[in-house]
Amino acid sequence: MKTRGFLKARRLAYVIFILSFFMLLAGCQKNFDITPEYIAQEKAAMTAWIGYDLNPSYLATKEMGMPAVSVNDNGQVAQVAVNSEGGLSYQTGVEAADGNISWNNAVKYSSEGHDPYVGINSKKTVVEISGVDGGVFGSGNHLIYHVGKLSDDNKTISFGNGQNFDNGESPKIVINNNNVVVEVHKSQSNFGLWCHVGIADPNTGTIAWGQGSRYEATGQFPSITINNNNMVIESHQSQTYGTLFFRVGTVNVDTKTISWGACHKYQTGMEPDIALLDNNKFLEVHKTQKPFCNELYSLSGVITGTGTNAYVSLLSKSSKLSKSGIAPVISANNNKQMVLSFDNGQGMVFGGDIVPR
Repeated sequence: MKTRGFLKARRLAYVIFILSFFMLLAGCQKNFDITPEYIAQEKAAMTAWIGYDLNPSYLATKEMGMPAVSVNDNGQVAQVAVNSEGGLSYQTGVEAADGNISWNNAVKYSSEGHDPYVGINSKKTVVEISGVDGGVFGSGNHLIYHVGKLSDDNKTISFGNGQNFDNGESPKIVINNNNVVVEVHKSQSNFGLWCHVGIADPNTGTIAWGQGSRYEATGQFPSITINNNNMVIESHQSQTYGTLFFRVGTVNVDTKTISWGACHKYQTGMEPDIALLDNNKFLEVHKTQKPFCNELYSLSGVITGTGTNAYVSLLSKSSKLSKSGIAPVISANNNKQMVLSFDNGQGMVFGGDIVPR
């Protein structure tokens, strides 16, 4: 028989749990009003990023969500996002040495799509990928890519026709200055992770792909980055909740394949994204794995070793980057410039200069 004291203690524990739950929600609110005070707080958090000093530049367009962004070695920036009509739009810009970005107007390039991702290299070749639902009678989630060229005045992108090349979920695509392209995605039917290697041709608007291959049996939210030495780092979230993994590889351009090293756990978190430089150092961003919370975190590291023995060494501990955001994307160039995007109820993009301490 339960005593009165036991029942009182249980009720007290229940009340404490409920209060803690709502305090957690209040402390990890999903969306914040975009005010000057909020922007100042976000900039301060980014400037305190462990290992780097940043001068963020802010862009928010209410009609665009789920942005992804990329910067090349010339400071030319391409951003893609979902527009208010449910299609896809891009914006271009030029990032100054202090991280401020001069933006051009948004241009619609597709009437449908979701989860867009973009890469731009120093030859002004742009690659973009997104998912398109197959519809009621369709066959799953189609992966569509576009290849284009940034104009001489850096204002517009001349995309070719969208190309349907596979089915899958959560696609990401990157390109280096050799026009080597690497794409990763999760299978639409299981948790297997797949990759493709190809060569982009901006004149035809196509990519000459190699054979697709499954490189991981289980995982989700894969991310990929490549430098101009054809080194790649892949990161992904575990099939179960909240563990992140790295894998280093080398692209064989002739066979359009990747020689992968071993997979290593490096952090708890979700939705990782990563940017690799030619000196083999990298920046990584991810969302916290804490429930009911959208805080964003970041860290940095370097590739150690060569070939299939290459692995990742972390140079900094995970540091809070933003108090609210999902789907973070980071890109960096070899001239100490970076761009960061995430969704916070509207598209947010920050530019900054990277100054190792």
